[in-house]
Amino acid sequence: MSITQQLKLFVDVVQQGSFAKAASLNNMDNSSLSKQVKKLEQHLGVQLLNRSTRSFSLTSAGEDILAEAINSLILSITLRTSRTPTNLNLRASFESSLPCSSASNTFNL
Repeated sequence: MSITQQLKLFVDVVQQGSFAKAASLNNMDNSSLSKQVKKLEQHLGVQLLNRSTRSFSLTSAGEDILAEAINSLILSITLRTSRTPTNLNLRASFESSLPCSSASNTFNL
């Protein structure tokens, strides 16, 4: 699973207030979701959640990562929706009016 997907799961856990609700939202079992959040913590090298048997709370690192994860997910959605055919057509017509040297560099996104 990609780090982006793991970040989304982490955000879902926090927003839902529960691993069980976040797992259900993502059509996963609790154990799989919990393992993905643990892998995210290992990848980042920080503990994101203080866990107990029935609840969790964000660590200070978790609060920071949560804010960044939300911003990253919003940016990802924005980028995906801004690449609709209409926007690409407008962009292509704008780019075709540029001098050749400028236009050749505009497709490197």
